[in-house]
Amino acid sequence: MTAYATIARPYAKAAFEYAVANDQLDQWANLLALASKIVIDPQLTRLLHHPKVTSEQLASLFHDLCASLVDEHGRNFISLLAERNRLEALPAMAAFFNRYREDYENTVSVVVQTPHPLTDEQNASLTKALTKRLERDVTLDIELDKSLIGGLRIQANNLVIDGSIRNQLSRMAESLTT
Repeated sequence: MTAYATIARPYAKAAFEYAVANDQLDQWANLLALASKIVIDPQLTRLLHHPKVTSEQLASLFHDLCASLVDEHGRNFISLLAERNRLEALPAMAAFFNRYREDYENTVSVVVQTPHPLTDEQNASLTKALTKRLERDVTLDIELDKSLIGGLRIQANNLVIDGSIRNQLSRMAESLTT
């Protein structure tokens, strides 16, 4: 995202403000998520850089692929991005849009990496603790990562809590070698 952050931020802000003003947060979040997936598809990525493909053709392709999610304003947004060669920044725009939305709704999506699935009780306990710590409503996104060996790695935006055994072993090895 960092490569396109400067480009993506104002577009995401404009899209977010429009979505809030028109009560369309879900529609715009879904549009940006789908358009982001389209941009990172290897076959479509080649089209973005193909010299014979015009911005109008790219916009038309995106309109067709996102047809169920695009209204007139969404079409105009996609067309503007295509015209200004900004389609590749869509994943960063979606990420900024989601952060603006989380701030607006006082929520946060937390990625929890664990080597083993969590029980419902562990999920509830972790959600409660993180809600208290972050002072926001928390949504957990659980990812299984066998390389952690044990423990958890938690990431909420810029906050990272690494309580994994892998991290503890790395720190121990580092302290023994210095």
